[in-house]
Formats: sequence, C-alpha cells, structure tokens
Amino acid sequence: MVPEDRKEAVFKRLVENVEVIGSCHPDTGIAGTRYLFDTLTKYGRADLAYKLATQTTYPSWGYMIREGATTVWERWEYVTESSHDHPALGSIDSWLYKALAGTNVDPSAPRFERIIKPHIVGDLRHVSASINTIRGQISSSRRREKDSLVLEVTLPVNTTGKVCIPVFGLKRPMIKEGGKVVWRDGAFVKGVPRIASAKQDDGYVTFDVGSGTYCFQLFSC
Repeated sequence: MVPEDRKEAVFKRLVENVEVIGSCHPDTGIAGTRYLFDTLTKYGRADLAYKLATQTTYPSWGYMIREGATTVWERWEYVTESSHDHPALGSIDSWLYKALAGTNVDPSAPRFERIIKPHIVGDLRHVSASINTIRGQISSSRRREKDSLVLEVTLPVNTTGKVCIPVFGLKRPMIKEGGKVVWRDGAFVKGVPRIASAKQDDGYVTFDVGSGTYCFQLFSC
C-alpha cells in the first residue's frame, strides 16, 4: 500500500513504534498482528519480531502463559466475558513456521517448490517443525552447536526446494552435507546427489535441492 519512495520512512516509523513507543510489546489486533510479524521479518528485523514474540509482561503471549493460559485469548488482557480459546491473535503461529523454522512456499511454484530459510534470532538455540502438504510431509530442524550450525531438512518425493543457510557475515564459510563439503572458498562443490547448485547472496548460501533428507552443517574456516 505504501509508495516505493516512502517505504523506508514508513518502516522506520513502524520500528520506532514497536521498539520505543511500545517497548517491544504488541499493540495490534486481529488483522494487524499477522502483518506486523511478516513485515518486520521481510525488511530485516526478525530480531525485533522475536522480542515481541517472547515478552512475558502485559500485553504479550508470554503474559497469557504466565497467567495460566493454555490457549490464545481473544484479547490481550484476561476478561471473563471474552473467549479464552480464540484464533484472533493466534496468527503468530504461521510466523513461527515461516521465520523460525524457515518453511516457506516459493510464490513462483507454490505446489512444487519450497524455500527453507530459517532466521537465527536472539537466544533461540533449537527449532523443529513439520508441515503436511499435498505431496507429503516437509520438515525443518535447526540447532546451534559449539562451533557450527546444523540444519536438517526433509522434502517429499516430487518436490524440489531451495535450502538457505545463514552465514552470519563469515568471510570464509564452509558448509557440509552429510559430512561432505558442498560449499568452500565462496564456491559450490559438486558431488552430493540431488544438490544441483548453490550461490551466496544477502547473508545466505542457497542450495537448489531435490527431494530427500539433508543435514547441512555450517563451519567457519
């Protein structure tokens, strides 16, 4: 909705509203909550979205949990007359799948191709998620280890995908799959079946893969 020449200014105002005015607490309703998380992530502030998601003081999802909630309320505050099992503010769950686990649909081929692009944020050390699709189950699991990042991905038969490994600004990242080097010295290393190619762009090394189960591991050379 925002003209191209005003997007930067509008996003800056949004960040200020969340970070400064709202002290990293959501103040959105049914419609705005979903787009707040998607927009922050799209324009490079997944870290701020994570701060919103993990607050434990009012208003927040953590506050609901702290007050004994086992489902999402209709409103941020506890009100006896309102619903205490309501999808209104539950749209955050799609962000957990898309941003933290990184499971996304490729808009150019939504039925056949997936983009696995996890965002590494805050103190979160492990994420695991799976989705049942028309072609089978897609799963993504990532964890931080002492000297590496591990990303495990499964794509069902007749599905292709792009697996994006964040490289954290490393000058010489090395990536292995199943113990075999597939990226070194800024270039793709051939040799692993079903991995066709790779390129580095915008803080990620992206691999074009076919169906199967993969275990990628990122190291710093």
